[in-house]
Amino acid sequence: MPTIPGLAAAAETASADRPAWAPMLAYVADLHGRSVREDTHGIFPHPWEEIGPGYCYGPAFGHWDIVHQCHDTVLGSPGHAQRQLENTLALQQDDGRMPPIFRLLDGKPDLHNPRTSHPPVWALLVERLVEAGVDPAIRRRYLPHAVKQLGWFDANRRTEEGLYGYADLTLEGSFESGVDDGVRFLDGPTDRLVPFVDASSHAWLLMDAVARWGDGERAAEARRRADTLAERIRGELWHDGLGLFVDGFRTEEENPPMALEGMWPLVLGIASAEQADRFIDGWLLDPDAFFGVHPCRTVARKSIGYEMRMWRGPAWNSMTFWACSGCVRYGRHDAAARILERALDDSAAHFDRTGTIFEFYHPDGDAPESVARKPYAEDAANQPCPDYLGHNPMIAMADLWQRVRSGR
Repeated sequence: MPTIPGLAAAAETASADRPAWAPMLAYVADLHGRSVREDTHGIFPHPWEEIGPGYCYGPAFGHWDIVHQCHDTVLGSPGHAQRQLENTLALQQDDGRMPPIFRLLDGKPDLHNPRTSHPPVWALLVERLVEAGVDPAIRRRYLPHAVKQLGWFDANRRTEEGLYGYADLTLEGSFESGVDDGVRFLDGPTDRLVPFVDASSHAWLLMDAVARWGDGERAAEARRRADTLAERIRGELWHDGLGLFVDGFRTEEENPPMALEGMWPLVLGIASAEQADRFIDGWLLDPDAFFGVHPCRTVARKSIGYEMRMWRGPAWNSMTFWACSGCVRYGRHDAAARILERALDDSAAHFDRTGTIFEFYHPDGDAPESVARKPYAEDAANQPCPDYLGHNPMIAMADLWQRVRSGR
């Protein structure tokens, strides 16, 4: 059975202070190894790690799923994580677009949905690799990919307001934001791109990468653009009445959809300290908002559109990990520790019962199998996929919990 060297030891270390998590994290480490496939089609430069053998549309690779998986593997095997990063960058098109997902359909390669892209969180993985001891020169190596992808965002996802949007409203069924059927897209303009809080934040991420990884006038210009965009996000996408970041066309609504995607300015360090504290205390730690038995709810319990269906309320551990990373960025180790402990405790309880990990979880601690996936999809089971790695960076979550508890 294939293994990823060092990952089992990393899982053991991450669970040292929480033995109840140890069987689950050992299983996750093993599942990573079982998900590695040889490239038999000349697509990738390295063997590739699929989203997870339980994925109902698999075998598949890519999207932001692989970045979540790599936050696990970077702990014990940074070389493996870097190879997966290079695999996903190998899919980048000449115009800079990153295809949403690579699949094997009847054994033949397929790049799903040629019109859309996906969140460019791979740039955060580069920094995580450097933190793990990989040569900082990799930033220069991957700079051209950030430049090209930023160019694609500018050409295809910049709104008339000068912010950025995803195509979830304008291209039906595109799910470009990575949030399939999210409550933010239940209504809104369909004839033009409008400013989204996540897309604008992710465009800033690419600008920041170009500014920090490069030099000369290109880097200086990227820094000027990033600073201007950050100021606009803080001012134009902040709903002061709610203390929440929302999409640009909703800031005047009294009761807009209250979605976890408002966390991205915190995750990336764009939010002001005051905005971050309001979001953490008023939303991430509020039981009537995102703080469930299994945090973080993807939609606040008090929000319109909240239901037990995929991204409309259930908890995805990947998003919990990002939210807690944002808490740590603003010095809120207390919040990160509370959220991570709850999420891992509930995940472990369901692992003890079922022997598997799930694509997403019931935020009230009920069985994940009771949560709907896509009721209208006749070709897949209508419940979270089992053995799903792409949204379960559980070793990284446990490691982060260890670090925030010790003040690191």
